[in-house]
Amino acid sequence: PFKGPFPHRRLIPNLPLYNWLKQFEGYSPANIAAWLQTVIEQEMLGILRWAYTQFGHRPLVMAGGLMANVALNQTIVETIAPSEFFVFPNMGDAGLAVGAGYLSGHKHFQWTPSKITSVYWGPKIEANVPLQNKNVSIGEPLATSKILDLALEALYQRQIVARAVGRMEYGPRALGHRSILCSANDPTINDKLNRLLNRSDIMPFAPIMRGETASQWLEIPDASWTAMEWMTITVQAKAAFIERCPAVVHVDGSLRPQLVYRDKHPVLWELLARFEKKTGEPALINTSFNRHEEPIVCTTNDAIQAFLESNLDALWLENYWIERKDA
Repeated sequence: PFKGPFPHRRLIPNLPLYNWLKQFEGYSPANIAAWLQTVIEQEMLGILRWAYTQFGHRPLVMAGGLMANVALNQTIVETIAPSEFFVFPNMGDAGLAVGAGYLSGHKHFQWTPSKITSVYWGPKIEANVPLQNKNVSIGEPLATSKILDLALEALYQRQIVARAVGRMEYGPRALGHRSILCSANDPTINDKLNRLLNRSDIMPFAPIMRGETASQWLEIPDASWTAMEWMTITVQAKAAFIERCPAVVHVDGSLRPQLVYRDKHPVLWELLARFEKKTGEPALINTSFNRHEEPIVCTTNDAIQAFLESNLDALWLENYWIERKDA
């Protein structure tokens, strides 16, 4: 349906608009999605190839809602091979505010572009207020080392742990501060999580793992490392990873990881290091802390309510370890 040279392509509809949905009758949703993915990749690669002929080889920075398509991003890296690839972590319309701010700052104050090191820009969990709920068991605040011990044992026992700490992530990806964590060793956990969170089985789960050891387990193009910190790209798993963490690997061998580093995420890094030492599993499932069609939890009350409604095993709320009274 697209005609003309890049970048001046035009969409030429070849279906009558009044009954265009009828044209898809007889095709499965999977086939329609595959066709759409193929067309999107074809058009995006054409635009980028044209751009590189005009501006030469350089790092590639992307934004916009389309860039939430992590399979597209993998295809871009593997085909275009930019020296570096970065997708703004809040890739949709909400991220435009940051771009507008940078543009205005450059114009009026001569700001120079700089790499972001964090997207934990949202509201903080207020765990210093009295925590009261008749349905949960809430003890005294604990030292980080004690909570790490509790989380490690819960995850080792294949329990599902919700984590709500610090400032909320800016963007659609849960990056450890508003996340649900569990072992990725048993592929049947996907069905359990979908049932608890009222999600459909087409919504995949992703892993969180240490960046320092990622190349041991994954096939990572040089340009993909930056995007992997923000869960904005897929890469291919090695056989050993598929064997140990099958729940986060898709049928085509791809996965969408979040890489964490010791200097940026010392607590999560320590949890992952200790979990791998104990189990041999280099990653955990990391999915957003929310029920289907609800926003990611923001406040303390949000977290406790979602924890109870989802019937999860434990809630790591700032420096509190919380369990249901009926557990």
